[in-house]
Amino acid sequence: MHGKRSIWARFGDLISGPPEPVGVPVEAPVRVTGRGVRLPLDGHTVEITMGGRRLHLTPDLTVTGGQQGHVRELMVFYPDRYYGRIGHFARLLPGVTLNINLSEDAAERNITSPVDAMRNSVRLRHEGDSLVLKSATEPECFVATLVEGPTGNRILADRQRALERIGDVYGGYDALAPAAALALLGRVNRVMEREPYRTEASDGRVGGIVELPIDKTPIVVGDLHGRVENLLTLLSRNAFLESLEKGEAALVILGDAVHQEEPDSLEDMESSVLVMDLIFRLKLAYPSGVFFLLGNHDSFSVELMKHGVPQGMVWDRYLTRLRGDEYRDEMQRFYSLCPLLVVSDDFVACHAGVPRMGFTRQKLVDVRQHPSLLHELTWNRQSTRGNVGGYTGADVRRMFRVLGMPDDSTLVVGHYPRSQTGSVWLNAGGVARHHVVISSRQDEVAVLTRVDGEFVAQIYAPERLIAWLNRKAGERRDLGTDPDTPPPAGPRQALQDQC
Repeated sequence: MHGKRSIWARFGDLISGPPEPVGVPVEAPVRVTGRGVRLPLDGHTVEITMGGRRLHLTPDLTVTGGQQGHVRELMVFYPDRYYGRIGHFARLLPGVTLNINLSEDAAERNITSPVDAMRNSVRLRHEGDSLVLKSATEPECFVATLVEGPTGNRILADRQRALERIGDVYGGYDALAPAAALALLGRVNRVMEREPYRTEASDGRVGGIVELPIDKTPIVVGDLHGRVENLLTLLSRNAFLESLEKGEAALVILGDAVHQEEPDSLEDMESSVLVMDLIFRLKLAYPSGVFFLLGNHDSFSVELMKHGVPQGMVWDRYLTRLRGDEYRDEMQRFYSLCPLLVVSDDFVACHAGVPRMGFTRQKLVDVRQHPSLLHELTWNRQSTRGNVGGYTGADVRRMFRVLGMPDDSTLVVGHYPRSQTGSVWLNAGGVARHHVVISSRQDEVAVLTRVDGEFVAQIYAPERLIAWLNRKAGERRDLGTDPDTPPPAGPRQALQDQC
């Protein structure tokens, strides 16, 4: 008895013979319909058109020009739904095959989903130095290469422009002098005292919840643990920065920005200073678009230990020595002003997980008056075989009900990697729409965002961007434009000057 044949076997029945090797000039697209085509990969974008829709396959080049092993990876996306907005994409690696149905709207959000329809489909296989395309009989499918000019592909050019704008926000990437650092943090704390979208606690201070409007697309970044270049990488990707500038998105950092995790770097706090300086600059530049949630490592507590190293105490002493007692006190004030939750109509984000103890929405707003509740939001973990006291799916649903949200809302947390590798765990622990994101890996940097109403995970290759940005800043100084000189006061700068 023969089993049901796979979709790939049935697809192959439609197209016989080996793929035909072609060279595709930009002015003469090649018809793919009903046959196979082998297209050499020359570093340019490949465009596939079918039934009035376009699909782009673009090499994922590095800004710094390094060969990090990702140059041969292809980003696959719909250009009409990606350029200039936050969109989704798939990665096509050498040796991998994708089958894409260009007729289904759902495919635009998840183009790697398996499909059963044989029509309107194109099969793509990355063979290292070439791309093999096969198409069913209708509608007609064509492929061409796009020559995009001296700057390389559009994604790379957009990233370079974004990084230059980040350079304008951040200035240099060396540690600030104590006086400048203190002034910066003082301004941030004045913003935090009346932070946009913050609830008000019963004692008149800012409350524990940020109520984010549904029309702001969340860009959720997990634990960074000092990896400033991971954050820089993310800000240069996928129109994230452009969307922040337009007020269309919100960068939500889930806490634990400080304290490296590598065993030989547990006491090295230099990168922690740099990442916090960047976060502070971003908060001033986009006060209604950047939100930092308190994590358990965002503390000077003597109880904060990692492999026997009291990182909280080391962080306290390092900041005091580097920038003085007043700066250290301002940092403590910043921690006391940080929210614990970001809540929108369809998602909740916090550092560690939902509480198990009895709580109400007002207690979450008044979280500073409830130390046990604050501890759970920054230290809790999901229930597992080794952590039976953690929160469960029932606790997640209880949180939604307390906040007046539907049961099919999404919870995004950081804090607890589910394994020693990887960065994102969707539906973690078998709980639907419960996602964990960690953004501190050396080999990849992860983010969760919302595309067309669905939360999607995206993974990027981190790059060594600080040296590149400093070099660009030096070039600008040589041209007589000092990046440390503030730009003329516009609406955003004027807002900063009022803080």
